[in-house]
Amino acid sequence: MTRLLPILASILWFSWGSAAFPFEDPILIGGVGRTVHVLCLPADPPFLVEEEDLPSGFFVDLMREIALVENMRISLRIGNWEDLRQSMYRSRIDVVLGTPHPVPRDVEPFSYMQVYNVDPSELGGTNPLKLPIQGISGKDAWDICFSFPIVEEPYSCLVRKEGGVESIRDLREKPLVVEKGGAGLEFLTSGGLTSRIVSVKTLEEAVRMVSSGLYPGALVGTYQGLYLWKEMRVRNLEYISPPVFTLEKGMVVTRGDSELAIRLGKAFETLRQNGSYRRLVGKWFGGYDGPIVDRDTLIKIGGLFLAILATIVGWNVMLKREVVRISGEREKILDFIRDGIVAVDKDGRVSMINKVAQELLAVGLDVVGKPAEEAVPDVDLVKVLDTGEPVFDLEQNLRGTLVIGNKAPVVYRGVIYGAIATFRDMTEMHALAEEITGVRMYVESLRVQNHEFQNKLQAIAGLIQMGRYEKAIEFITSEANPESSTTSFISENIKNPAVGGIVIGKVGRCRELGIEIRIDPDSYCGECVGISDQAMVVIIGNLLENGMEAVLSSGVENPRIDFAIFDESNQIMISVEDNGGTLTHDIESRMFDKGFSTKTKSRPSGFGLYNVKKLVDAMGGDLSIDYVSGGFTEFIVTLPNGGI
Repeated sequence: MTRLLPILASILWFSWGSAAFPFEDPILIGGVGRTVHVLCLPADPPFLVEEEDLPSGFFVDLMREIALVENMRISLRIGNWEDLRQSMYRSRIDVVLGTPHPVPRDVEPFSYMQVYNVDPSELGGTNPLKLPIQGISGKDAWDICFSFPIVEEPYSCLVRKEGGVESIRDLREKPLVVEKGGAGLEFLTSGGLTSRIVSVKTLEEAVRMVSSGLYPGALVGTYQGLYLWKEMRVRNLEYISPPVFTLEKGMVVTRGDSELAIRLGKAFETLRQNGSYRRLVGKWFGGYDGPIVDRDTLIKIGGLFLAILATIVGWNVMLKREVVRISGEREKILDFIRDGIVAVDKDGRVSMINKVAQELLAVGLDVVGKPAEEAVPDVDLVKVLDTGEPVFDLEQNLRGTLVIGNKAPVVYRGVIYGAIATFRDMTEMHALAEEITGVRMYVESLRVQNHEFQNKLQAIAGLIQMGRYEKAIEFITSEANPESSTTSFISENIKNPAVGGIVIGKVGRCRELGIEIRIDPDSYCGECVGISDQAMVVIIGNLLENGMEAVLSSGVENPRIDFAIFDESNQIMISVEDNGGTLTHDIESRMFDKGFSTKTKSRPSGFGLYNVKKLVDAMGGDLSIDYVSGGFTEFIVTLPNGGI
């Protein structure tokens, strides 16, 4: 059947081309702008109807409605195939109406053209048809056409009422009347339905032969036959369903005019959406009720129903499996979340609890189904169920762990169906905040300086109590001597107080830990421009802290850290080198990842180098690493110091 349709379309094409229509003068349809010239191929009623003054019919009314929607000026004339060919050659035609859709590729004048089939419902955007004509200009664009469908006509079997024919099966191998040169004749000669064919010149003859009982039926265009027997006032005929086949009639926009094709296509789609197209179909084709389910179709529908039923049963089994799979995935996702989650139903019983919440609350999965007041009393979700009020950012102590929690009711259409609570361990959040703000480093620096100062005071006090006044004076003098004091060197060469303070603090901390720290004698840093003191403290403090951890964990015999800072050419360069040699290729690839750490401490770590990298990148600086595993590790940071 699919391969037969192009043949039927070609037959219709030639039959329309040979038909004659008495009106030669064009019909002018009002509007503004340039005149769109439309050539309508001859067609049987009700597509084109001969009236006294002007032709009418479905095609004529359709063009009037399109012109009204687009405020378009249209010149509509009716011509045969020869008129079409001449008009195309002379470029006098913009639109061809009543063509088969899709257009036969082997019929002139379209045999040498490139025809694009278009769906009017997809004509959105600025110019969706520009792709076919992209890069084509001049006369080459005139060889491109756009075709879109405007109406479908079914071809059905016309029979006498109460003639004993109830379905198409009853007409097999019985004589059928068809119009000479029509699509019905081509269908039957191609091996469809019956080989006993009676060919007549006009549809009127076919209708009379069936109405008189001379032949059992005729294969005709449904709309054409219906219009004709009404005009002939024949009352004893009817169509049997379903239709034998269907052909589409369409509209072709010539000369590659994509903008006109879009206007016509959108106007046609507008008629479909606002009901105008339905009214036209009702006006001209309204007597046809559409296919009625016959016995053959009923059997097919029954088979289809059984197939659908089997599909539903199979789908139900697959759906159950999918639900189990999705439920398992949901449990894994909830366990992966770092927040503790507890949910209760409307009766206050625990309906879900993930692993993090189990660890925070020191309970197991067996609490599911138990009353929340007994199983997880610290959560206090029953109060949320009673009041319906959410609670946000609530800090509380759960079994010795400081957490921040949020609780909210589950409400649907004004009814509370349960409640949910989430908890996050505050320990990590506090640690991250301290690393970012540099508070921990300031505190550590002050603690070290205070501890060192107290040690020196105790040494001076001991010398005085022992009566060794000269030694006490000598000790005080040596500490106060700017040339021998690291603190004095830092104060004189590092003008930024925050940077000097963090370096002094780390120097003292190194002394406490037995780590030799050497400051480059050429080090210098003025006031920072465009770099916040807080950023400098975080960068220097974390790099020095990382060096101290490295030399201590390596167990090197003489732990040492070399520090240098230079302020030249609108750039600040910071260098921190240690002789721990703990850096490896594997650690280097992950050392800047958030939370990654080689330390084994009770407090959360893994944010120091991550924060350093973030700050350096944010300021447009550079962070490089040089190392030899088992030898040394050097971090070099370069920051722009002229404003960013």
